[in-house]
Amino acid sequence: MGIINYLVEINSFYSWIAYNPLSVQAQSLWHLLMNINNRCSLRVQQNGRAWRVYFTAANTVINNVLGFTNKMQLKRARDELIEAGRIEYTCGTKSQCGTYKMIPFDGRVREGEAEGEKVWITVSTGNDIEGFVTNPLPIPLQNREHYININNKYKDLGSGGMCECMYDEHKEKKLFTAEIQKMIRECWGCSPTEQDYTKALGLITKYDRRERKTYLDSDALGLLEYAFRQSAYYKACNWRYIDGIIQRLRNLGITTADEAEAEDVRRDIEKEGRI
Repeated sequence: MGIINYLVEINSFYSWIAYNPLSVQAQSLWHLLMNINNRCSLRVQQNGRAWRVYFTAANTVINNVLGFTNKMQLKRARDELIEAGRIEYTCGTKSQCGTYKMIPFDGRVREGEAEGEKVWITVSTGNDIEGFVTNPLPIPLQNREHYININNKYKDLGSGGMCECMYDEHKEKKLFTAEIQKMIRECWGCSPTEQDYTKALGLITKYDRRERKTYLDSDALGLLEYAFRQSAYYKACNWRYIDGIIQRLRNLGITTADEAEAEDVRRDIEKEGRI
């Protein structure tokens, strides 16, 4: 058993944020809350200090440190982190500060108890890897029945609900960017920018109402590729046109490239029947 690793959490945050954009204010708030959580850690005999699961932070202190000029700036940043699954928050009262709970990235971290308080502890899995990130995806992996890897194969997570298998985030990123690069070069005849990668990821997740298991979803990428081919054919090489195509298909209940092509055939037959 060990204590939470601050450096692992920081490195994991930047791996995660590459595909989960946050505002500058939300990023700053996350870092400040991590610092406060670290500074109010509990002294324990065996392991030195342990991070408390729940801790308080005064709004006035946060506003002063981050330079927020009104309470809505803090609320928006906090709500953004809550929605992203990075913190939990309970409102305080007039005489008591609100209570925060950081959501660790390290899959080995569990809630434990020390000196009568809830603390974060790191449990050895027998195959520990420094910097192991459990949830760099657009939607966290907690409370899911399966995890889909880059080869589109399923691995059972068991009843624990937290992915204990190794997730190669760097290979996922490389494959994702390669797919988008290929689409843009072949269909638009230019090299993609960082903004293109961000827009592509946003479109893949925008219209999918299911719990997403990975941004390398073959059906979603296939539908995006279909939209790129359509944009090239009609010489409308822009993201607004791509978005419009995918939105129209989603409204028709179409989620794969095969279904989209079948719809094209159906429309062509219908047009020929009217001529």
